[in-house]
Amino acid sequence: MKDGKAEETLRELLLVAGFGALVTGLWMIHPPAALIIGGGLLIWVGLPKRRDE
Repeated sequence: MKDGKAEETLRELLLVAGFGALVTGLWMIHPPAALIIGGGLLIWVGLPKRRDE
C-alpha cells in the first residue's frame, strides 16, 4: 500500500504516541499539569482540519 493515506495515518499515529510519551513524563513530575496539557493536545489532534477556501 503506497498511497498517501497510509503515510498520513502513520504520521498521525506517531504524533499521538509522542503526545503519550510527553504526557507520561509530565505525569511523573506533576499529574494535574499532565491532565491539562494532555487534554489540550487531544482536543487539538481531534479537531477537524481547516479548509482553505
